[in-house]
Amino acid sequence: MAFLFLFLGIVWMVNGVIVLLGASTSYERTIAIFIVTLFCILPGTLVGILNIVLSWREKRLAKPSN
Repeated sequence: MAFLFLFLGIVWMVNGVIVLLGASTSYERTIAIFIVTLFCILPGTLVGILNIVLSWREKRLAKPSN
């Protein structure tokens, strides 16, 4: 599930690059798409990253220490 959110985060970053480079669409449409992806995909990306970090931490703590 976390990898799905990371994939969506990549989509969000690509969309940001498209906005910065200037898409061939009108500015209103580009801004609307950017706002939707900003508020929908970014929180999911943060949740995905947090999920992966916590699972790595859990695995590290579960390792037997020598």
